[in-house]
Amino acid sequence: MDSARGVCAIRGRDGDQTYVNSTIEAELPRLLSKATGSVFPSLSAPDLKNFRVLRPSAQVMSQFLLMRRFVSGEGKLAFERSRNIGLGP
Repeated sequence: MDSARGVCAIRGRDGDQTYVNSTIEAELPRLLSKATGSVFPSLSAPDLKNFRVLRPSAQVMSQFLLMRRFVSGEGKLAFERSRNIGLGP
């Protein structure tokens, strides 16, 4: 039996993958509700193309990315520095 499996990559338009990954994770039940297949979930190209996600404003996106870095532990220092910009020594 010959079976073919397709693979796709979903990338953000602005080059930052964090928001895209978080959105897919949060919306996974909605995506999987459209899936077919008994062994591996399968989504069609139209299902993926028609999957709509709200795009936040630049300010909201900036806050989101900053918070994600902070929560992950890599951005605590950057967060503290951003709060102190313009305060002087």
